[in-house]
Amino acid sequence: MPTSQLLDSDRAVKAKALFTEGVDQSRQGDYAGAIESFDQALQLNSENADAYGHRCVARHRLGNCQGAIADCQQAAMLYLKQGKPEKHQYALKMLQKLQMSRLEQNVF
Repeated sequence: MPTSQLLDSDRAVKAKALFTEGVDQSRQGDYAGAIESFDQALQLNSENADAYGHRCVARHRLGNCQGAIADCQQAAMLYLKQGKPEKHQYALKMLQKLQMSRLEQNVF
């Protein structure tokens, strides 16, 4: 196996492990830790729409509405690009809810 393929394979394995770690941290309520894990996973694989989606939720839970919206937009774009229409539609619905939430915060 060529060295570049091995490096790509190692990156993919590491990115998946970091993503899984982030999901577990989120489930335990450690949203700051989850964001760090998703950040690292995305540094290794910036095409991981699920990592953007999960980081969106973690950011929202910590009150970072703008960051959550940006992540949700990125996830929606990647899902569309990757031919995942159900996940794309779900991300668009989440994006709409986030934007409404931000509007409500600005009104009150």
